[in-house]
Amino acid sequence: MSVEENKATVRRIIEEIWNIGNSSLVAELFSVEYIFHSPAGDELRGPEGFERRMKLLKRAFPDVHMEIEDIFGEGDKVAYRIKTKGTFFGKLGDIEPNGKSFQTRASIFSRFQNGKVIEDFEYMTEPSFIQQIGIVWKPGRK
Repeated sequence: MSVEENKATVRRIIEEIWNIGNSSLVAELFSVEYIFHSPAGDELRGPEGFERRMKLLKRAFPDVHMEIEDIFGEGDKVAYRIKTKGTFFGKLGDIEPNGKSFQTRASIFSRFQNGKVIEDFEYMTEPSFIQQIGIVWKPGRK
């Protein structure tokens, strides 16, 4: 796949999966060998891991919206900056919602194989949404 096709896939992930909530595209756009490296150091694996993360965040922040601010690509990699906004309206694990909003930015580096995302590295570039919505994160809490 070309760099432009990979960038188009990233745009579809943000617009169609995250912003619209079309989870039926996850299997089409993510490799079965997919690995997500989170800013917290956790790893999620496979399209199922992506979908679990998406559903958790969409349940807690049903109005979540992402916007690509920059996107670049070379070879089998695409790098992009996103701005994410949302409001804590739904339960996040065992944490009750409080109606607080967040806005944050992140940089994501995606690697592609056979037209699908096989690996993502996400780096937060602003205070985490956890701090903005007033959650005190305790060691050992997942």
